[in-house]
Amino acid sequence: MTGNRQFRVPAEWEPHAATWMQWPSRYEASMRPAFANIIAVIQAYEPVHVLVRNKREKISAEKLLTSHAVNLDHIT
Repeated sequence: MTGNRQFRVPAEWEPHAATWMQWPSRYEASMRPAFANIIAVIQAYEPVHVLVRNKREKISAEKLLTSHAVNLDHIT
C-alpha cells in the first residue's frame, strides 16, 4: 500500500483488456519460440502488448514472431 491507495493484482482468469508479456532476454532465448506460439494463440482473442529492451530486440522479436504466424498488426 502506498499512501491512501490500495493496489491489487487481478487473477489471470479475471476480465482484462489485454495481455502483457516481456520478451525473453538472451538468457531465456530458448523460450522465445514458445512465447511466439503463446502470443499467436492469445492474439486471436485479445490484444497483446510485448515489452522489449531496445530497438534491436524489437526487430529480432518481430522476425521470430512473423516466422511463427503472429500477425504483427495485432501486437503492440
